[in-house]
Amino acid sequence: MQKRKIIAVIFVVAVVVVAIGYEYFTANSLSGNSLSGYTKMTLIVSQPNSIMLGGNNYGSIYFSPIGHDTYAFSFSTPSNYTEDFNAVKGAKYNFQNLQIVVGNVNSNQLILYIKHTFEPPNQ
Repeated sequence: MQKRKIIAVIFVVAVVVVAIGYEYFTANSLSGNSLSGYTKMTLIVSQPNSIMLGGNNYGSIYFSPIGHDTYAFSFSTPSNYTEDFNAVKGAKYNFQNLQIVVGNVNSNQLILYIKHTFEPPNQ
């Protein structure tokens, strides 16, 4: 009986340590430190920005509030296709050969980490 209690306590402590480590990693990865291979983009509310990566024009992006403490960003491609995304810290999206990770979000600005995923064919 005593061994089971000890094992249970060790298990709970291990789970807590893993959870804290994961939260620490996530917070440090998204709080101002760039993610390897991604381009950091800071968006100001209601100010559109264009996206150029690897010499490609991916269109424009727009950050806006959509409710109390709720925010979204919209991509608009050069061919006028638009898609909206929730601006939730840590969320990951794929759009038009882009990988997008949402960084810090507040009422005035949004930080996104973006990288293009298009791989040209081997020649």
